[in-house]
Amino acid sequence: MQVLRNLIDPGSFMPHRFCYLWTPGLIGLHAVSDSLIALSYLSIPITLVHFTRKRRDIPFSWMFLCFGAFIVACGGTHEMEVWTIWFPSYWIAGAFQFVRARFAVVTAILLIWVIPLALSLLRILKENRRTRRMPVIVLNSSKEESDLSASYDLGVNSYNQKPIDFDQFRERALSLARNWLLVNQPPPRQALAYRTEKFA
Repeated sequence: MQVLRNLIDPGSFMPHRFCYLWTPGLIGLHAVSDSLIALSYLSIPITLVHFTRKRRDIPFSWMFLCFGAFIVACGGTHEMEVWTIWFPSYWIAGAFQFVRARFAVVTAILLIWVIPLALSLLRILKENRRTRRMPVIVLNSSKEESDLSASYDLGVNSYNQKPIDFDQFRERALSLARNWLLVNQPPPRQALAYRTEKFA
């Protein structure tokens, strides 16, 4: 019990509010900003899980869940940023960062492994009446013009360069998720009516 108490409030550290000189506006700015980011991060995985449950025919649907877990971990680090304004739980904050780093590394490795397999499936997806209207977004580290041309020839809707920097990679992935899941307009329901009739 004492160990947990020391992790939450170790006496040798000071919370961030001292670094902010107890300035109410600065404290509020960081608290509100990190809270909103955390809420946004937590809402995106809910959308991803809902999407994969509705479309069980999508190949590599588990990759969506990997991205969801990574985004949840990102949200957790921002929640800890709010917490450490008042409580110097930097060991716990560091643990959240370590968990996020592990999810990031695993997701990045799996993405590299999945991309070649996914490209080989693009032709099948575009020829299949049930999946041909599904948007295909590629996030790849390759800069080769041949990979870009091959992707678009196979029906990719968006080809994006994968940043090397972790924070840039996170922002790029989140931007794509927001655009294609929340902003982009999907095909009309009439176009997918045959699927409902076939699998009802």
